[in-house]
Amino acid sequence: MVITVYRLMLSTTNSQAMSFSFTFKILILFLNFLIP
Repeated sequence: MVITVYRLMLSTTNSQAMSFSFTFKILILFLNFLIP
């Protein structure tokens, strides 16, 4: 799953990658709350 997300980050353009990485960071923070 992480590899798939990493490929999406590489395939996006610079403008899309910034917004995607921001959403990805929020997703990681959310997972950290679910999985301590």
